Amino acid sequence: MITNSDLTEIDLRSHLLNVCDSEYEANLLWLEFIRASTDKPNGGQFASKAQEWLQHICGCYQVWIDRLENHDGPRFSDLDSEFESVHKKLKDYVAHCDLNSLLESKDKERWSALSIIQHMQSHGSYHRGHLRALAEFHGLEDWPETDYLYFAPVE
Repeated sequence: MITNSDLTEIDLRSHLLNVCDSEYEANLLWLEFIRASTDKPNGGQFASKAQEWLQHICGCYQVWIDRLENHDGPRFSDLDSEFESVHKKLKDYVAHCDLNSLLESKDKERWSALSIIQHMQSHGSYHRGHLRALAEFHGLEDWPETDYLYFAPVE
């Protein structure tokens, strides 16, 4: 078993970059599934709510990236462009940031860049779980499998 002391900052940064890629791919798979579901029974109802969840995921990524970079980034009218933009910005940030730098909130809470990056990634996964439950509720099957291990590089 690998312990924290066995991990170097390069290993951690590399891992975070891989997770960024898996988040991006997982979101695109769900976007594709949502679009394809509109022709299925109950698919329209599912797609309407599911699109809102996916927009929420992307919007949260953008808000946190804006906070990390201390400026507002561009917004797009379509999720494909928005996800691509936040993916590129997050990967660039992760590749070059000081993972231990602290960000202070309006409420004077302080978080490290590493904690925020981890939060962003787990938040997306959490809400993709909502998408799966929503698909099941509407009787849809064959939803995408988007757990991290399906994207993790083989060691």
